[in-house]
Amino acid sequence: MKPQELAINPADVYVRTAAGAAAMDDMSRALSVGFREMLKAIDGKRAVAQMREIFPRLDEEDIVLWLQELLRMKLIDLADVPFDLPEPKAVPAHAAPGAMDAAGASADIFDVAVMAANVEQWLMKDTESFSRVRKVDLNKTIQMATLQSNQALESLHGHGYFANLLEPLPMARQPAPRKSAPPADDVKPRAAARKSLALVFESDPADAVVLAGLLNAVGYQAQMCGSRQQLLLLLNQPAVPEVIFLKLGAKDVDVFKVLEKLRMHPRLGKVAVVMMSDQPSREDIAKSILLGATGWISKPYTAEVLAGAIMGVLTFPRAG
Repeated sequence: MKPQELAINPADVYVRTAAGAAAMDDMSRALSVGFREMLKAIDGKRAVAQMREIFPRLDEEDIVLWLQELLRMKLIDLADVPFDLPEPKAVPAHAAPGAMDAAGASADIFDVAVMAANVEQWLMKDTESFSRVRKVDLNKTIQMATLQSNQALESLHGHGYFANLLEPLPMARQPAPRKSAPPADDVKPRAAARKSLALVFESDPADAVVLAGLLNAVGYQAQMCGSRQQLLLLLNQPAVPEVIFLKLGAKDVDVFKVLEKLRMHPRLGKVAVVMMSDQPSREDIAKSILLGATGWISKPYTAEVLAGAIMGVLTFPRAG
């Protein structure tokens, strides 16, 4: 594999392999001083974006090239980064003007420019993912997400679900960890009866019961959680869910921040994420699209709504 084929992302954290630890101190090995210093800086805690602090004379492209070469030589590997969240801020009510009502998705006046400006201000103030994206790219993508949020509301009103067709900006998603394939003789067949995991964050106990039953009916093992502590526990389990459902409006969890962190996480970055809300607004939908949400569902929850949403978000090809 050529070095340029090994993707290096700002949020990645690397550890030295056993070979890397040995090579770092083995002066008989033909390894340059620069590579040895880079190996010393790789401690399983420092992200790629922080390497500039250690090597101020190297630009980002140089650091990436050096890390790619260390990966190619199998001297480093991706660290298993725990999923974590900052302490939550106060979460505003999400039944804002513009929320879908019984009359349909177009009940309010839809001003694309005003809403796009609001969403851009929110992105630049409350998120980390877009700090390095060119302004022209961000403006264009915000406009697209704002327009798509109107289509999403129409789909939610008509079908109860919506699958996102807009790829998020590059800083909003990181690829899953690269794992080398095991030898053919070591591959074990998967248990046919094992269900795929669906992780659901739903703070309303009654809705949680309904969703668990419906997910089981469409062939998923539902892992339910309703608090920040439970959510973090499930996101840090070894098993990676096939789809994650996140409900807006919880007091102790900012699900937009959860979504952003998921898309930046090396292990969970490509999991399909479906947002839920009792009264979804265009602005909420636009924000989630920009952060990498794969779809939305709204009440009343039914097996048809869940099956349609899951089929939509899992069949759309994800960016690598």
